[in-house]
Amino acid sequence: MRLKASAFLFVLALIGSYNSSFAQGASKFSGLEIGGGLMMTRYDLDGNYESYTYNAIHDNKTTAGMKSAGGKTIMAGFTFPVAKFGEGAGFALTANLMYTGGGTKDSMRLSGKNVLTEYKTTSIGLPISADFKAGADAVFSNAYNVTGCVGFGVFPNRTSYTLGSFKGNKYSFDPFVKAEFGWRLGMVMKLRAMYVFRTNSFTYKDAEDAGSSEAPSNLKLNYNGTINHDPEFNVCLILMPMSFGWSK
Repeated sequence: MRLKASAFLFVLALIGSYNSSFAQGASKFSGLEIGGGLMMTRYDLDGNYESYTYNAIHDNKTTAGMKSAGGKTIMAGFTFPVAKFGEGAGFALTANLMYTGGGTKDSMRLSGKNVLTEYKTTSIGLPISADFKAGADAVFSNAYNVTGCVGFGVFPNRTSYTLGSFKGNKYSFDPFVKAEFGWRLGMVMKLRAMYVFRTNSFTYKDAEDAGSSEAPSNLKLNYNGTINHDPEFNVCLILMPMSFGWSK
């Protein structure tokens, strides 16, 4: 509830701060942006597991890095110019509703077989940034064919995670930096690189997992420990559909 209230207040503040004096012909919806792309990160598994195989119990402790199996990012939101620097540059505030989903698979050798453990995570939140922009996106003008941006901000989010039979949720406020480069081909399109300084640690308990099809049929794993979520890198293609109506 607090996350939703904070997100609503931030959006109201952004709309209220919109400065149209140097974006002639632009409306408050001119900064609409939608897009999607790829999410990349790494997870570190630290904990204990018990393997039950052929009625024998084996206690083990493992610390392992799990490479991401890849993920996706979907976002939609607005950017609002608030100050002008020179002819085609300015300062802006940007807020996007952002969803990321991903996971990883970790393979271990137990009883001479490969055991595949799967970890899944999804996150939804509202990254809010202060941006320095130059070009078309800075002043909502089609007089420019390219646009660029660097910015920084904070990403309030709710992350859900699943390991075997265990499911959990966590709220966090993660700082991030971003950079964009775009061009105008009818409408403005941008490539955005975003690096999120995540420091989440997820605690799991009694996470049961049957393992992969290669594992013995009567194998059961029982995990207890933590998963550390390393920083996250997102690359997205962003479209600005309202740029068709920007003036020159």
